[in-house]
Amino acid sequence: MLIRSSLILALTLLPALPAFADHQQKNIHYSFETGSDKWRGDFTDYPQGQEQFYELSWGWENLPANQMTYPNQTLFTKGIYLAGNNHSDDLFMYIKAPVSGLKPNTAYRVTLTVNLATNIPEGLSGIGGSPGESVTLKIGASTIEPEKVNHNGFYVLNVDKGNQENGGKNAVVVGNLANPLVDQRHPQFAIKQVNNLNNPVIVNADANGRVWVFLGTDSGFEGLSKYYIGDVNITLQEVEARN
Repeated sequence: MLIRSSLILALTLLPALPAFADHQQKNIHYSFETGSDKWRGDFTDYPQGQEQFYELSWGWENLPANQMTYPNQTLFTKGIYLAGNNHSDDLFMYIKAPVSGLKPNTAYRVTLTVNLATNIPEGLSGIGGSPGESVTLKIGASTIEPEKVNHNGFYVLNVDKGNQENGGKNAVVVGNLANPLVDQRHPQFAIKQVNNLNNPVIVNADANGRVWVFLGTDSGFEGLSKYYIGDVNITLQEVEARN
């Protein structure tokens, strides 16, 4: 009887486990050394037909090796780049990819760790805001594909990313383009890592067991921005479905 009572007491003193502890987890690593893989770039928050004026471009290319501040620190030599000139004072530049093989109609806790290269030092001023601190980095996830939609001649995103330094239902803020490793006197590209490990996005997989993840910048700086994304680590942890 004493042994049984002690066992019951010990079990009651065990710490409560998180609700998702015994549920499915999926980990994916994307390296862009050989291509952009499933990832595609896009842009929103600009007028229809103004792509050339806004200098919008994305693609996959070598990092500018002769402009790297710390070559020994480089975690990647090729990456997906995003570039645009923010004439609207609100340009959103992002890449996105689908993640499949999940449980249909099930909620997941989504976190990303991203290594990117930026050549913007801290503390700069600029038109409309800083080219570093005013260009907000965001990580997001959604059940449907994030796409630009035409709203009265102006492209907006069809999921809630928030606006500039504020997050939304489908995206959280993880920092900005300012990089403390960049020398203001000789600004060259250096690696910066961001993540939302402490602020996951909760999203429901669709009926086919798929979600979409995306990451990018929401800019208040009225000028040209360009940066490289070298690799992305994604963790999707099953949680109890939301009502």
